[in-house]
Amino acid sequence: VDVAFAPTGKEFAAASTDKTVRLFPSRGADAGRSRDVYHTSRMQALSSVRYTADATFVFTASEDFNLRVWKARASQRLGPISRREALAVDYRAKLVERHAHMPQVKRLVRRRNLPKMVKK
Repeated sequence: VDVAFAPTGKEFAAASTDKTVRLFPSRGADAGRSRDVYHTSRMQALSSVRYTADATFVFTASEDFNLRVWKARASQRLGPISRREALAVDYRAKLVERHAHMPQVKRLVRRRNLPKMVKK
């Protein structure tokens, strides 16, 4: 129903009537596949979606007059993190990048736990 581009221009969010918000990269090898899918069991069909100015959060408005705030990167921690934790996050990201050619790693990176109604 609605599409919003991130201020960075690297991705966009799509809100739809199937009660989901999908985040897509705008360029690259995975441009046709959603990076994240957000949904809740109580959410109704979505009517609007917007990014914050710093592309940290995504706002959605649904037909039941609820406004929801989602993190643009679901796994990203909010608030200050220690140097040790930042190094660990960077190390894990480099490991995934280094071994991205392996089928097991590809499967884990693309894996999502979604309800049956969303998996269509």
